[in-house]
Amino acid sequence: MFGAMKLKLYHQAGGQLESKFESADLHLGGVPLFKWQTCLRSLLLVPGDYQHEVESRASEGSGEWLEDEFAYRRLLEIACGLHSPLVGETEVFGQFKDAVQARVASSNEKRHDQDAFETAFVATLQQWSKALIEDVKLIRQKHLQDLGSQSYGSLVRREVRELSPANIEFLGAGQLACEILPWLMKVLKADGAPEVTVHARNIEKARARLLAVSPNAGETTATVKFCGLENGPEIRPASQTRVLIIAAPLTALAIAAWIRDRAHFDLIIDLRGESLSDSLETFHLSSRLRSLHEIFSMIESSREIALVKKTAALGLVEQCVEVRGATTTHRPFGWEDVC
Repeated sequence: MFGAMKLKLYHQAGGQLESKFESADLHLGGVPLFKWQTCLRSLLLVPGDYQHEVESRASEGSGEWLEDEFAYRRLLEIACGLHSPLVGETEVFGQFKDAVQARVASSNEKRHDQDAFETAFVATLQQWSKALIEDVKLIRQKHLQDLGSQSYGSLVRREVRELSPANIEFLGAGQLACEILPWLMKVLKADGAPEVTVHARNIEKARARLLAVSPNAGETTATVKFCGLENGPEIRPASQTRVLIIAAPLTALAIAAWIRDRAHFDLIIDLRGESLSDSLETFHLSSRLRSLHEIFSMIESSREIALVKKTAALGLVEQCVEVRGATTTHRPFGWEDVC
C-alpha cells in the first residue's frame, strides 16, 4: 500500500493479549512490532511475512489477521471511534497517537543499535500513522461532529458544564454514580469546577467503590470528598452554583427532607427510576430539574443521530482506503533512504 514494507495487523477484541507480550516489547524474535492496546481490544502491526511470531504467543482462535487495505480500514475505523460504545469518541484517537509516538521514541533512543529492518519498519509505521491521522481528521470533520451525548455520563457532564464552575453533589454512591464520576472528573480537570461531594450511607465503601473506577479522584482531597448521608447537604453561600445528582433509591419526600432548608440547587439530575411517578417538582428544590425519563429520551435521540452519521462516516472510510490503496511509495534507493 505505502511505506517501505507491507504490514499485517493482528486484531483481538474483547480481551487482552497474552502476558508474553510485554508493553515495552519492540520486537519478537528480532522482528519489529507495534503494539496498541485499549480497554476493548489489542492490536499488533508486524512486517507482512512474520505473523507466525505473533501466532505462537496469541491465544488460539481469539484474534484475526488483516493486511493491506483491510488492515488500514480496521485501524481507521477504530481510530475514528466507529467501533467504540460511544460512536465518534476521541479518546481512542489520542491513545493511538500516543502509542505511535512512544514506539517511535523508543526506536530513536536505540538508534545506534538498530538495523535496516527496524528502520524500515518504523518508517512504514510513521507513514501509516501520518495517513491515518489525516484521514481521521477528515472523517471527523465531515461526519462525526455534534453527535450529542450517548450515555448517562456524557449527558450529565454536558449538563454540568453549562453551569461550570459548579459544586457537584452526589446523593448515593452506587452503580450509576460509578458510571458518571469519571466523566465529571474530566470537567473538574478541564474547567476547574470547585468540588465533588459524595453523600453515602457507608463512607468507606463509597470511597473504595468510586475511587476504583476513577483513580484520579483521589489525587487531591480538595477534589472529591465523602459525607455521611445523615448529615444532609452543607450550607453554602447563595452565590455558589450547585448541582445535585440523585443516584439513590429514595422517595421524593425523603430527598426533600434530606435537603431541608439547607440548599437550593441550580440543577437537580434525578436518576431514580421512580422519578416519573414520584417527581421532585412539587418541592421546588431546584431552578432546573432533569428526570431519568428526560435523560433517557435525550440519549436515545443522540444515538439515532450517531447511527446515521456513523453510516456516512463508514462510507468515507471506504473512499479513504481506496485512495490510500492507490498510493505508491517510491524508494529509489531501497530501505537505506529512510535512514
